[in-house]
Amino acid sequence: MLTAVTHLKPVGRGVTAPHLFTADDGETYVVKFQANKIGPKVLVNELLAAKLGERWQLCFPPSGLIYLSQKVVNQEYYLSQRVQAGVHFASRFLPSCRYLNRFLLHKAVNKPDMAGVMLFDHLFHNVDRTHNPRNLLIRQETDGWRLYAIDHSHLFYRGKWTPESLNKLLTIISINCQRSFGVLLKHYLQADDFLPCLQKIEATSDADFAEMVNEIPQEWLPGAEERELLTNWLCQRRGYAAEIADQLCRLTSPHL
Repeated sequence: MLTAVTHLKPVGRGVTAPHLFTADDGETYVVKFQANKIGPKVLVNELLAAKLGERWQLCFPPSGLIYLSQKVVNQEYYLSQRVQAGVHFASRFLPSCRYLNRFLLHKAVNKPDMAGVMLFDHLFHNVDRTHNPRNLLIRQETDGWRLYAIDHSHLFYRGKWTPESLNKLLTIISINCQRSFGVLLKHYLQADDFLPCLQKIEATSDADFAEMVNEIPQEWLPGAEERELLTNWLCQRRGYAAEIADQLCRLTSPHL
């Protein structure tokens, strides 16, 4: 687990009102707090995305748990009035990024990686990726321009899901072709691009999903019944990955 060292500033965007901190590894992180406007399930969603993104090798910034001490919280008056010391969620800050648009997309050297992001978003009903154009970034690195997907607050269609809403989403497959997703499917992605991520999803065992849910801090998701429901949902939803991939593949161009 990371430990926050210095508060820098508010990020300035987003309903969860994140702030920038330096951590004990020397890196800068975007930190979302338990006491955000939507609630701690936002952090549950983010941590699940971080764990799955690492396992499935998706182009997400490195992310995980971060501990904020009372001393660090007291560095900023706003925080001292609204944020409790404890465990929060941190995502590595990527400097010199630009928001993705269709004019920058052609420059990206890792466009095939977006097949995995699209499969992930469809599996977990993350429609916010295309509704919010600030959730896809591009920046120039040593090997060229690279794409990154950030902000997974709205998995399961909303930041604050319920057992009832999860159950309703379990069997639904709704293909999203808006904005960058539509451009990628029409002009850049091939059917084979979806296979690596699909194989990793199908290789993720029930025990793997259970371990991920078990690693969610107790204060973020205190109810044992909700934890069990979430674990079962993840295990069952995995079975829809192949059909989602197939429907996305049908929208790619066979002539690329």
